[in-house]
Amino acid sequence: MKKKLISYLRNKKRHLIVATLMAIFAITVGYWTMNWSVTLSSEKANLQLLEYIRQQIFGANISHASDSILMVDVHYDKVMVPEHKKSADGTQLELGQVPVTDRDKLLRLLKQLQLKKDYRYVILDVRLEESTSQSEDSALWQTISEMPRLVLANPVGTQIASPILNKKTAAAQYQTALWETDFVKYPFYADTIPSMALTMYREITGHDIQRQGPLWMDGYQLSRRSILLTWDFSDYRERFYLGDLLEELGEGDEEDWAGNPSGKYILIGDFEDDIHPTFLGEIPGTLLIYNAFSSLLHKRHVLSLSFLFLLFCIYFALAWLTLSHNSRFKWICSFLGYTGFLFIVSIITYLAFNEVYDILITALLFTGLNKIVGMTNSRNKIKQYLVRIKKHFSK
Repeated sequence: MKKKLISYLRNKKRHLIVATLMAIFAITVGYWTMNWSVTLSSEKANLQLLEYIRQQIFGANISHASDSILMVDVHYDKVMVPEHKKSADGTQLELGQVPVTDRDKLLRLLKQLQLKKDYRYVILDVRLEESTSQSEDSALWQTISEMPRLVLANPVGTQIASPILNKKTAAAQYQTALWETDFVKYPFYADTIPSMALTMYREITGHDIQRQGPLWMDGYQLSRRSILLTWDFSDYRERFYLGDLLEELGEGDEEDWAGNPSGKYILIGDFEDDIHPTFLGEIPGTLLIYNAFSSLLHKRHVLSLSFLFLLFCIYFALAWLTLSHNSRFKWICSFLGYTGFLFIVSIITYLAFNEVYDILITALLFTGLNKIVGMTNSRNKIKQYLVRIKKHFSK
């Protein structure tokens, strides 16, 4: 049996090499597309369907309010301030009045947190831009700059209110694509600027995601630059409005009120206007950040070696079947066949590893290989036919 296998592999040496290279190439392309910042429509559709299947098997993953989170909504705590910008000659031009988060209330809340010091981390997802900065805001800027375990949103393309805030800022970016408006994929970098979720992960764990050549690594673990979000927490009904929280805070013993920040992640943002469409419905940007951070804590950005080995075996088998052109497996060697087979495999990998990979591009790669094999076989048949004709007339 062993000799027969060795003999078979020797005869199929070319198939063995090509199938191995094809499997490696498919994994490489999948890793490359996985690290794109924008979401592919096929990625969203696949994730949505896989999540539906998981819910049918294991039941809905109902996200309730977490004891480790305190959500503070600033939606109803706005004041009007003048917006200004510099003209070409350096003079300040006032553009009119715009609503911003009440910075006096925000300062009072942060002062309370600063005094207690037993909160876990503060996500300050509030726009503090230079164009709406006032001289009386300096106390707020100073407090933010001095607070430990705090990250401040700095939306891509905006100028932060004061230079002393720079050390606390991180990128807030919710990029989609022209053909896909739902937010699915969270990038850990906006160009070279780390995201808010990654900044939290760095400070809390001491780990980081860095580029090493063509790869992204978390220490010695193969990682990725972007992640398809799976939602640990999406229920934001049990939140406090900033003004109400400040009133409750001043009424008595902090241990008795539900808004006690001790040991909690403090999520401060606009939970009604700053919302983003996802396949689960509309989710506030502040919760997108928290869920991305939770994914980092659960190491979902790290690529499992078991998962990669399984993918290699599957891709190798598909390439081998395609190269062999066996009539028994002809049903699989087409775009629909590859897509269907890969989707079945994706259900297994999603349930076993919580991993999602792009099916469409992988199916196209194997369809291309099948076309090349078909053209090569046709050309060889034509050559053999011409040789037979030549022999026939040479007799």
